[in-house]
Parts: sequence; structure tokens; C-alpha cells
Amino acid sequence: MNKTARGRPAGMCIALIVLAGIGGCVDQKREVAIYTKQLDALPGSAAPAPDDAPLSLQQALRLAEKNDESVALKGEAYLQALIAKDIAVSALLPQISISPVLKVADLGVPNRSHSFAASGGINTNVFDVQDEAKIEQAGLTAEQSRQLLLDEQQTVLVLTADDYYAVLQAERSVVVDENSLAEQDERVRQATAQLNAGNGTRLAVAQSESQASATRVELIAAQALVTTSRAALEFLIGIPLGDRPLTDQYDPPTDELRSVEDWLADADAHRQDLIAAASAVEAARQGVRAAIAEYIPTVTLGISHTIYMDGSHSLQQPWTAALSANIPIFTGGQIEGDVRTAFSNLRSAVLSQSQTRKQVESDIRTDYANLISSRRQVKELKVELAASRDALVYAQQQFNVGLAINLDVLTAQDNLLSTQLALATQEYQEKIAYLDLLRVDGQLTFAAAAPPQHPSTEPSEMEFTTPNVVQYTTAPSTAP
Repeated sequence: MNKTARGRPAGMCIALIVLAGIGGCVDQKREVAIYTKQLDALPGSAAPAPDDAPLSLQQALRLAEKNDESVALKGEAYLQALIAKDIAVSALLPQISISPVLKVADLGVPNRSHSFAASGGINTNVFDVQDEAKIEQAGLTAEQSRQLLLDEQQTVLVLTADDYYAVLQAERSVVVDENSLAEQDERVRQATAQLNAGNGTRLAVAQSESQASATRVELIAAQALVTTSRAALEFLIGIPLGDRPLTDQYDPPTDELRSVEDWLADADAHRQDLIAAASAVEAARQGVRAAIAEYIPTVTLGISHTIYMDGSHSLQQPWTAALSANIPIFTGGQIEGDVRTAFSNLRSAVLSQSQTRKQVESDIRTDYANLISSRRQVKELKVELAASRDALVYAQQQFNVGLAINLDVLTAQDNLLSTQLALATQEYQEKIAYLDLLRVDGQLTFAAAAPPQHPSTEPSEMEFTTPNVVQYTTAPSTAP
């Protein structure tokens, strides 16, 4: 055999290896874009803010959706389900292959002989009911994975909203405690001055010092809560916050709330895990069909053609074809086991769907009740806030004419500050409750968390004002 004949098989082998390598290349960015495209379909995306700019709720939600690993993990599960579907479809497509064979005879002989042949073949399933059922099952499983991806996105968004407002609540607590501590320190100073002037008591000083110390403890706890709440928010949004301010521009709708039955009706169309459970049931049905189809014979057609054979052999029969059938007669109980397993999977999917539906209904009823309760509490706290402000004015006026003691004024100041904190907390809870209700109904979007286009210019009840500290230099003491 000449050098050209010997080199030709090697060249063909190298070409086949190169072609196989080209076919194995995968565009990673394109793969990831398959599931990020599903996430980007959520309306209302916010533009990113500079690192030192205040962070809005909408921007925080977007950061969490982009950076949280749990969403990406669900995305990879969805991608793998799509790949499994493609593999199932490929079972119905012809399988084309090339089989090069290089033979070397008489390895111990110096002038050993070589022979090379290459053949191509096509194999296809002519009749296989099981493959069709598997394709249907794979498609339903992919849809289930897609809905679970969107459900995870909803979960991350609502957790981010909860942590976002946890930071704001903790920071409000710090403001209130700092204002309250200033009041307590003034109380200690005035009680001490009265004692030194001879018209005070040691009991009043001790009570004032005790109350001031208790307020410092609350302030320390509130400051620690700010740190831990910011750390929890950083974990979700994936970027360091530091002292970056959070700007709360979100206002839930103030119109009449729909009935809980309307929210329950919407859940069937929007709640992602409920839709995923329905897809899982249908996928399990196709699994039963595929298992039963194992009893049905399958027919396969194979065609091969000898592409090349070296000069030492002649191509007498370049084409061959074979039609084969597989008729299951005895499989040792394997098919029966597959059918039993498939029916068990179907029953499990139905039970899971029922459990999910009950959980969805419970979530909606609970968050609906929380929202109604928060709105009612906000309404009553606004009344209490107005009354607390009036009480402080009256206490100051009565103290100035000797009809009230220092403790009456400071108690009124404490009541006003605590009512302001309670109102701010409950207004935050109202926002969280509404966002939670949107999430359990499957309708939480970036657009739902967008700030109003025309923000109100009226002063907010959540703005804390420090009451005027009353000076206790001329009022008479009624203490014994």
C-alpha cells in the first residue's frame, strides 16, 4: 500500500474528529438566555441606580431577581427539562452515523498489512407508541419547570420586599428611640435639678434614670436590627449596601379591595406553582401511557451504505437494509413494575396538586385578612396619633399652670412617639401585606412596586416630629 493510500484513512479520521468537536460546542450565554428570557417577561423593570444613590423598592426587586442563586438554579432545572424534551424528540428522528474501520494485520511482521473501510448508516423507529407519549410527558415536565421558575421568582421578590421594609422599620425605630432618649435624658436632668433645689425626690430621679436606661437598651437593639436587616437584604440583592439610603416611594392602591373570592378565582390562572402542579398531573398521565406502551411491539428500520473501502477489497454489496421488530413476551415483571410506578407517580401528582391548591387558598385568605387588618389599624392609629398630639398640648398647658406634674408631660410625649412608631410600622405592614397578597395570587411584578407617577406633596403621617421638650424650671412640684 502506498503512502497516499495509507494517509487517506488517517485524514478521514481526523476530519471526523474535527466535525464531532464542532458539533459538541455549546454557547453558554445562549443557554442561560433561554431561561432569563422567561424572567425578563415580567413587566415593569427598573433602571439600575448609581451605587451611592437611594435604592427604591423596584430597583431592589430587580437586583434580587438578577443576582439570587435560587432563581438561577430553577432556571437551570427548566433548561435541563427543555434538553430532556429535545432528547425525547430525537428518538423519533433518524439516527445517522459514519463508522470508519482501520484494520492492521500481522502486528509482529515488519511488512504488516492495512485495510480501511467506512460505512454510513441510518436507523429510525418505524413504529413506537412509547416515544410519542414520552415526548408529551417531556413537554409537560418542561412547562412545569418553567412555572416553578416563575414561582421562585415571585418568592424571591416578596422576600426582598419583606427585607426592604424590615430595614425601613428598624431605621424608624432608631429615630423614635433616639428622640425618646433625648426626652428621657431631659427628664433625668430636670428631676436632678428639682432634687438639688429641694422640691424633688430621689424616687423621681431613680425612675427617670431607669426609664432612660431602658430606652438606651431599646436603641441598641434597634441599631443592631438595622445591621442584621441590611445584611439580609444584601444577601438577596447580591450587592453591598453599606449606609446606602432606601427610598420608600411605593404606595399600595387605595381603591376598594376586591373580594377574597375574586382573588381565589384569579389564582387558577396566575399562581405559578398551581399551574405547575396541573402540568405535573398531565405529565404523570403521559408517563402511564408510556409505561403501558411498553407492551406494544416496536419496529425499527436500518439502512447502511459502504462509503469507502481500500483497493484490497471490492464493493460488491454497498447497500444493506434491515427491518427489525421487538415483541415483548416475557420481561421478568419489568414492564409491570414500570406501569405500577407510573400509576403511583400519577396518584402522587394528583395529591400534590390538591395539597398545593389548599395551600394557595390558605395563603390568599391569610394575606387578605392581614391586609384588611392592617388597613383598619392604620385608620385607627391615625385617630390615636391626633389624640396623642392633643394630649401632649394639654399636658404642656396644664403643667405651665401647675395642674400637671412633669411625669404627665413626659408620659404624653412617650405616647406620641410610640404612636408614631406604631403607625409607621403598620403602614409598612400594609404595604407588605398587599405585596404578599399579589405574590400568593401569582401577580407580583416590578410594575406593581413602581413609585407613583405623581407623588403626593402632602406631609406624611410617617414623618416623625420631635415634640418640644418642656423646661421644668418654674413649675411647682406636687411630689411629697
